[in-house]
Amino acid sequence: MKTMFPAAAAVAVLFAAGIPAAHAQSGSDSLLRNQSRVINQAVGTQARQGTKPQAGGSTATVAARAVNLRAQPGQAAPVIGVLPQGTQLTVTGPAEGTWTPVEHQGRTGYVVTSLLTPDR
Repeated sequence: MKTMFPAAAAVAVLFAAGIPAAHAQSGSDSLLRNQSRVINQAVGTQARQGTKPQAGGSTATVAARAVNLRAQPGQAAPVIGVLPQGTQLTVTGPAEGTWTPVEHQGRTGYVVTSLLTPDR
């Protein structure tokens, strides 16, 4: 049995039911629009829930097994420390792209935002 994409499966079902191809195509387009709408709503909800650490004085915890603390925001920046999972950090400012400025035990640097969990 072949695996089909959802839109192709919808067209195949409509075609088998005797619905003209023009209507089948608009049905699959509608299905794709609905799927996109649902995904966009979910992503928007996630963003509104504040999944990234807040700026200035808030705290966040390392969620990954270990993360690199870098001197500047960027993959090419020197690593100045490695922080294990569960390490609590002080967020020192707003995120810069995908990087959050943090402080831990007197060291300041940047950590990839998606590897942190904001503390409540």
